[in-house]
Amino acid sequence: WYVYCGNNPVMFKDPSGKIVESDGNYSYDVQLRLLDYTIKYLDAKINNNMYVANYYVDMANKLRSESEHLSDFDKLFNNDAVWMNYFIKMGFLAADNAGLKRGSDDYAIVVTNFIINAKNNKSLIDADYNIKSVGIIASIICPGGSIVSPKNDYNPLKNIKYTEKVEKQMNRKSGEYHSFPKVVDNYGKYGNIRNIKGGDGKLRTLVEIPGAYGNKEGIFQYIIEDDNSCNHRCFIPNK
Repeated sequence: WYVYCGNNPVMFKDPSGKIVESDGNYSYDVQLRLLDYTIKYLDAKINNNMYVANYYVDMANKLRSESEHLSDFDKLFNNDAVWMNYFIKMGFLAADNAGLKRGSDDYAIVVTNFIINAKNNKSLIDADYNIKSVGIIASIICPGGSIVSPKNDYNPLKNIKYTEKVEKQMNRKSGEYHSFPKVVDNYGKYGNIRNIKGGDGKLRTLVEIPGAYGNKEGIFQYIIEDDNSCNHRCFIPNK
C-alpha cells in the first residue's frame, strides 16, 4: 500500500518515484538503479516528456516493491551500500540547508548531484564530509535555493599541491578563514577563474568560488602557481 514511500507514509508522502532517504537502506545495486531512475526522470521532466518521466516513476516504485532493506548484519558485508546510504543522507541535508522544498524537482536535482559528486570523490570525503561541509557545498551549488551550473568545463583545483605555508594555515582551528574543508576544492568549476601577474612578473591563476562559511557569505579564494602548487587559500567574507 505504501510502497511508493518506502513503507513509511509519515516521512515520505511524495509518490513521484524520486530518490528518498530510505533508499539508502537497500543493496548497493538497488541504490544505483534508483539513482539512475531519478536522473532519467529529472531529465525527461526537464524536456517536458511526461510519458518517459512517468515510466521511470513506475520503474523506481516497482524496484522498491521487489527489494528488501539490508539488515544491520548484511550491512557489515556491504561497505559500498553503507557509503551510498551516507551520501544520500548528506545529499538530503544539502538540499535542506539550501532551503528547497522536499519533493520538488529542484530538491531532487541537488540531492542527485550531491550523491554523484560524493561518490566520484570518495577518497576526499572522510572526516571533512560533515554537516559543516554540506552547508558550504549547498551555498556553492544552490545559493539562495536556486540551482546554478558550473561556470567552467574543468576544475583548476583538481590535484593541486598545497605549499607548506598553506598546509599550516589549513590546520588551524575550525572556523578560521584559512581552515575551510578540503571538499571545497572539488567545486572549482563553480568559480571565477583568471590569470593575475605578481610583483615578480610571473603569471598565476586566481580562482574565486562564491559561497558561505561560518554563516557569512563571501568567496573561497585560491592562487595557483604554474607548477600546480597552491600558495594562497582563504575565505574572504563580503563586506
